[in-house]
Amino acid sequence: MLRKAAVGLIAPALLWIIASGVASASPNEQADITPFEFLMVVLTEAYNEDALTDELSELLADTFFDEAIPSATGETPEQVRERLRARFYPSHTPEPFDVLIAALTGAEESGVLTDEISGTLYEYFVTDLIPFATGDTPEDVRERLSDLARIREKAADFYIMRGRRYCENGHLDLAIVDYTKAIELDPDNLDHYLLRAYAYLMMGEYELAVADYTSAIELDPDDPYLYGSRAKLHREAGKYESAIADLTIAIQMAPEDTDFYTFRGSMYLKIGDVERANDDFLQAIEVDPKHRHIYIQHALEHYADAISTAPDNAELYRGRASFYVGIGSYQAALADYDKTIELDPNNAEDYAGRAYIYHARGELERAVEDYTRAIELDPNN
Repeated sequence: MLRKAAVGLIAPALLWIIASGVASASPNEQADITPFEFLMVVLTEAYNEDALTDELSELLADTFFDEAIPSATGETPEQVRERLRARFYPSHTPEPFDVLIAALTGAEESGVLTDEISGTLYEYFVTDLIPFATGDTPEDVRERLSDLARIREKAADFYIMRGRRYCENGHLDLAIVDYTKAIELDPDNLDHYLLRAYAYLMMGEYELAVADYTSAIELDPDDPYLYGSRAKLHREAGKYESAIADLTIAIQMAPEDTDFYTFRGSMYLKIGDVERANDDFLQAIEVDPKHRHIYIQHALEHYADAISTAPDNAELYRGRASFYVGIGSYQAALADYDKTIELDPNNAEDYAGRAYIYHARGELERAVEDYTRAIELDPNN
């Protein structure tokens, strides 16, 4: 009963504070953390302690939606709600806590949620609401919230949570702003850089995404999968040699991971180095022979993709023919050598390759014919 009565007094008191400008000081004016960030931390603490009930979340959100924000922006309450709904929860029914976060975000942006009012709300949660729910004294609560390193981490967590919400709903620019704030607050958390890198990737900002992966690698230089992920960004940016460099490091760290070999092989194809591409494709099979058929399929898909973009490139057919020979698919190799010779009829290597297949198949007359032609084209070999 007492709790209900206390909750019922919050909205009028909050409106009076906003109207009069009377408010408490910031929770820690010496900290490099804003009063809004302190408020978000204490709100999360209250939510986790079950002190911030759904009823109170709805009451506070309604106060900002219906009174405070419209008074600052000139919008109707419905316009405010719709604008923030579109940003935070356009396609699902939110939890009351999520609605409160949306309301407080809108209040801060409109200038209604000043530093002083953030400080007042912070004090209310610290001195009244959380102690009432937990049985702790205000001093106990304040002590828990006095570790600035922990506060920075918690404030960063808030920005990550809100940034994810923005990202999910397509507001990538806002997500990047929040991820950047999280990085400023907690710069040693590599996950923050990866989230911002993803947002940059979605915006097509490959260089910025690469820079964030580079920062993550500096924090954890022994993780091969960070290099593999950065290689994917280099691929998207068309920087195939940079991708190869990263994948080479990844392979040195995790030589048992066959995905790195097939990926690097595909990058070698991009720069026209079919010999190294085949080495990688075949190495994947050697490392994991149980899944031989999968690596063959991947290699052939990469070749098909490369050939589709350059159908008259004899080197690609030559490389695929060599790969077919490597896996014992002579009939398919023969077809590719035929195509290579059609496109480049004066290359001795192709006749020698086709001759090898004829010889292996017992077609000696054809083998001799092709070896003879290879010698005519390259008599010094």
